[in-house]
Amino acid sequence: MGATLSSCAMRAMNRLRVSGVSMCRVLGTRALFASGAADAAVQTTATRERWLEEELAWCECHRRENFFAKSLGRHVTYDGSADAFDARYPELTRALTSEARDAVHAELASELMRRETRFEDARRRKAHISANYAPLHRELFDSDFETREREFVDARWTELARTAKEATAAAYAAARGGGKGGEVDARRRFLDAAEPLGTIRESPRGVFTFPALTPTLCRLLREELDHFERSGMPRARPNTMNDDGVLLHELGLCENLLDPLLREYIAPMARALYHPRAVPGCDTLDHHRSFSVSYDATTAAGKDADLAYHFDDAEVTINVCVSPREAFDGGELLFGGVEGEAGSSHARRCPRFHREGVAVMHAGKHCHEAMATTEGRRTNLIAWCRSLARRAETCGMCGRDKRTPYVVPGRREGD
Repeated sequence: MGATLSSCAMRAMNRLRVSGVSMCRVLGTRALFASGAADAAVQTTATRERWLEEELAWCECHRRENFFAKSLGRHVTYDGSADAFDARYPELTRALTSEARDAVHAELASELMRRETRFEDARRRKAHISANYAPLHRELFDSDFETREREFVDARWTELARTAKEATAAAYAAARGGGKGGEVDARRRFLDAAEPLGTIRESPRGVFTFPALTPTLCRLLREELDHFERSGMPRARPNTMNDDGVLLHELGLCENLLDPLLREYIAPMARALYHPRAVPGCDTLDHHRSFSVSYDATTAAGKDADLAYHFDDAEVTINVCVSPREAFDGGELLFGGVEGEAGSSHARRCPRFHREGVAVMHAGKHCHEAMATTEGRRTNLIAWCRSLARRAETCGMCGRDKRTPYVVPGRREGD
């Protein structure tokens, strides 16, 4: 499936081509750069696949920062040295028994090892799944998106996406004629046009909820994910904080399902709703890291009940509950401040409640947490939506300009 990139993204792609990046994937399109020539047709399943995440998201901060220690319930900085960690966090380690301190060190060392080998491990898992997994619902993998769009996408989201595209086009046309700035006017035009529809709500500011996926797609996804979990296929943690979930690129759900959703629905709405000065890259979203997460009221090993306060490695995040409301209790999302804002903004919390098929869209840097699921089991589909143009120059996590040297951070609000 092809994709049209913005001129900004194309410039970033050209920089990668010059710098020797061997392969990248944008909206399901794979491009092999060899001696400056593109030839995706020669690829085979044995080809060493390199992902945008590997080439663009990588920064030295990934080896040191944002290690979530479950045993401590917080993010820390860790460079592989237990002694350096104890010296950095004496208030955390001093009160621990030697056995508890050793357990923390082991947890952090295990996460560092996972980060060092995660891309090679992911390629190996994806190849194994592709060769050996028998899907329960083949239509999720093989069907052309357009043939299933009405069955999978809530008609109200289709209308919202169409309205967003029209509002953005009108706003930028007006800006070229000397009117108000395109990004500011696009938001106003979109929300004004969407108000009569009664299908999108903003609360708190910058966090939007709207109907997105049909009950049919939610059911198919739940059943497919349960089937995959029972299959015994290899799978990894979906992110550094969750244990229970599936990386959907490895499962094979991107090209005919998630990539079109980003291109036709998520990206147009993000461009209309956010301003690139406040949410850098929101206007050039072109790839994603998508995964499922499940929360379970039981305390079994490998299960999650809640999620601590954090921000996402994304320009824009979309989070859709795929479980029916009667299947669980609790688990509401609580939104606080934006990463980098004054501490007082993080003291307040605004709740958003999960409903089947309803999306919550927010800036990746808008900090949030998930309260405990108190009954049953809840599964959500999450897409961390990213911009090639932004990440070619700026680290998505620490915000470092990649043209400048990495500096080991001092103690920060999140440490």
